Amino acid sequence: MPINIQDSKMIQKYSTVTGVVPTAGPTSDFTDGTWTATDIYEGEIMANVADSKVWMRMNAGIREFLITRNNSATGDLYYVGSGTWQRLPIGTSGQVLTVSSGGVPTWAASTGGGGASGGVPTTRTITINGDTQDLSADRTWTIDGGVSYGVASGTNTYTVTISGVASYTEGDVYAVKFTNGNDDDSTININGLGAKTLVKQLNIQVTGGDIESGQQFILIYDGTNFQMIGVAPNQLFAYVTNDESVAITKGQPVYAFGAAGNRMSVKLASNTSDATSAQTVGVVFSSSIGANQRGFIITQGVISGVNTSAYTAGDQLYLGATAGTLTATKPVAPNHLVYIGIVERANAGNGQIYIKPQNGYELDELHDVLITSAANNDILQYETSSGLWKNKTFPTLTSGTVTSVAVAADTTGSDINISGSPITTSGTITINIPTASSTNRGALSSTDWTTFNQKSGVFMHRIAPTAFNPLDATTYYAGDLSASLDWGTTAAARRHYVAASFQLIAASIMVRVAGTIGSGESGTLAIRKNNTTDYTISTGVLMNAANVYVQATGLSGASFVSGDYFELKFTTPTWATNPTNVNLIVALYFR
Repeated sequence: MPINIQDSKMIQKYSTVTGVVPTAGPTSDFTDGTWTATDIYEGEIMANVADSKVWMRMNAGIREFLITRNNSATGDLYYVGSGTWQRLPIGTSGQVLTVSSGGVPTWAASTGGGGASGGVPTTRTITINGDTQDLSADRTWTIDGGVSYGVASGTNTYTVTISGVASYTEGDVYAVKFTNGNDDDSTININGLGAKTLVKQLNIQVTGGDIESGQQFILIYDGTNFQMIGVAPNQLFAYVTNDESVAITKGQPVYAFGAAGNRMSVKLASNTSDATSAQTVGVVFSSSIGANQRGFIITQGVISGVNTSAYTAGDQLYLGATAGTLTATKPVAPNHLVYIGIVERANAGNGQIYIKPQNGYELDELHDVLITSAANNDILQYETSSGLWKNKTFPTLTSGTVTSVAVAADTTGSDINISGSPITTSGTITINIPTASSTNRGALSSTDWTTFNQKSGVFMHRIAPTAFNPLDATTYYAGDLSASLDWGTTAAARRHYVAASFQLIAASIMVRVAGTIGSGESGTLAIRKNNTTDYTISTGVLMNAANVYVQATGLSGASFVSGDYFELKFTTPTWATNPTNVNLIVALYFR
């Protein structure tokens, strides 16, 4: 039933002939009587039941509705061809969708070569992040957007395995975890491709302590070295201009000279003047910095790769007298003392120094010293009102000639006398100190000194207060101060302890025989120390008369200290006649 929107009538046309399509109606309305079965006006619909197609005429022309065909199957595709919807039946397994030479979609076998006859090439590969895939065998793959990662082993000379890395290419980026920290310049070797130097801050070699155990870094290959991203500062640098007319080289000390090109300029430092030493800031770190060129100096931290063969590890280094040199000898005035650092490794080609310049000070640079117009013979004097040390004039502190020297004797009389005093220009002062006597003061003679030195106290010990009758060939001991004890024959049973240190120098023995006087006797009397050492007093006749006195001197080595003890030891002979009722009194002299 046709629909005519102009006359509010529904008009429907159709055809049963395959291939028939609608055409535009005549310019007049339907009343002209010239319609054909395929003529449709705006808003009219036509159907071709043979082709399962439906059309409607719009303002912009005839448009076809997409109607599922009776012969459609799952997977069929539809496309516009020759102004109508065309059905493309689903292809078979292994086919790929391509475009025919006529410009319409078509299914084709995947036999390589592309174009109208083929799909994905079978002889092509694709490489992503160093990982190559064969498209003929594996048509699916995973693209990992992360950075390739590996764990490095070793210390200083590191090695690491990272999947897919077959060569070093500038711009390569890797994430690496270091199992061990470093204590020196370091390199890394990925997959055995060769060791590359690890650097920081563009081209500065990492040094000991830059890498901690377990730390992770991003490494970027710059075509020569691997630059490490994330290294914490272990050294301090300055980018400077060389103001010398010649190149300055690695390891030479420099001082701040001025500024050029918005950066500090430097010159070689020396300790011969304040101007070339007071502003010492560091040593050259770059291998060389040409005249008026820019480069790095290190102001604190480790520098390696320098010649330290003239030193020993641990040597303290100072600024040298020749410009750009160091010395292990501490400078003294008038040279200026500037501390540079300490030698960590002594080596001709790979020496290492820890740098930390410390400039010495002039006297007038100290915060509590004020020097104004210093002159010869000035002294430094503290001024409480200002709290400063200041230079002051000291007029009497001058050079010249001594006009008079006099010496006076602080005595009365003439026992000590002085002659030749005073001296006004030249001469000799004589001081006379005579030998001391009973009438004048003076020095002790050597004889007087001996007499004086031998003054000693007397220790008097009464032995055997009751008489005893000595037997033949018997050794007796006595030594206790108690009067109830007689002589005994057991050693160390009658001790006399010493309370202070002294030296025994002499002994006196008084023997009184109240009974029978002995005869044929030559007994031995001794002082026995600590029951080990005997100091003999007498080896002569002691009891062959009623009263005998013996003086013994020169008891060499008879020294005692507190805690020692002694005894009197008497060894009897075999008498012709034995003495009886014998008493001994012994006096010991010590100092």
